[in-house]
Amino acid sequence: MKKRGIVLALLMGIMLVLGLTSGLVYGQTPTPAASPTPTPTPMPAPVLTSIGWNDVDENNDINRGDILTFKFSVAMDTTVITYTNIDDMLPNSYRHTYGTVGLIAGWTEGDKWFVVTLGENETIDGGETVNPVDAVINAEGLADATVAPGPSIPQPESSSQWQWWYTLLILIVVVVLFAAMFMIRSKKGKG
Repeated sequence: MKKRGIVLALLMGIMLVLGLTSGLVYGQTPTPAASPTPTPTPMPAPVLTSIGWNDVDENNDINRGDILTFKFSVAMDTTVITYTNIDDMLPNSYRHTYGTVGLIAGWTEGDKWFVVTLGENETIDGGETVNPVDAVINAEGLADATVAPGPSIPQPESSSQWQWWYTLLILIVVVVLFAAMFMIRSKKGKG
């Protein structure tokens, strides 16, 4: 028993020296050490990632009533861009306007998408690039970091415009016809 008491006293002494008994003296319950408060991860600066186009009237032309969707990478401060200042906040490469009368705009998808129904007198053609001004900020106040020139507004495919592949297709057909005629003539000349 004496040995056990000496061993216990030695162990208590070692624990006291090492500081392992804090809170265990005289039967007290140990107090857990305060854990550090986690540092919140800051939201990244916003970037305009893409622009969608919904051809509402299905006429293959961007015009009044069609919908453009400006898609940002993070939740935005929804008070900065409104239907009254869209031309200034989301300028496009040709300074075309999104319209006036009938222009409707608002935020959706967790404040990441700015959806615009084009108004009367809009001059958007498609192909314009958009780079938001620095006043456009995310929900935490960080300025837009879209790299110039920014994403482009989709361009309608026009069936009335000459496409490069039309020329290529015609050239291939002409070459095949000439090759066929040459082969027919060479067979007639031998026979």
